[in-house]
This record gives sequence, structure tokens and C-alpha cells, in this order.
Amino acid sequence: MQVLASASFALIIREIRRAHLYRTDVPPRVVAESLVRSICLAAVFGASVPLSFLPMGSGAYLCWLAAPIVLAVARRIQGRAPSG
Repeated sequence: MQVLASASFALIIREIRRAHLYRTDVPPRVVAESLVRSICLAAVFGASVPLSFLPMGSGAYLCWLAAPIVLAVARRIQGRAPSG
């Protein structure tokens, strides 16, 4: 369920960004960061589900521990991307 919620939120943010439906005082970077965060969380949640069925089941916990790292790496990559 969380994967679908995060993916749906990412699609909503993408549409808001595409159509410029956000307020003029909101920096576009905030919208972009929200999109990246939603995509990363959907990916981590999505990966944790099948990993939870593996023997010992610790793979899902590793995904939860990896979530902040994935978000930090995505922010760093996003910060290096040229704006525009």
C-alpha cells in the first residue's frame, strides 16, 4: 500500500510541476525535491516487500536502514544537476 501511495504522490507532484500549479512564492527546487523523495521512498518500500520473503527476512530491515542513505544520495545528485 505504501508503494502505491508514494508512487501516486510522485505522479501528482510531477503533474503539479509540469503544469506549474504551485504558488509563485514556492521555489521550483522544493517541488523537485518532493518528487525525488516520493520516488525514492516508493523504490525503497517496493524493494523491501520481496526482500521480506527471503530467508532470515533481514533484507527488508536493511531497506529501511538504507532509506535515509538513498535520500541523501538522491539529494546530492540532484544538487549537482544543472538547473533549468
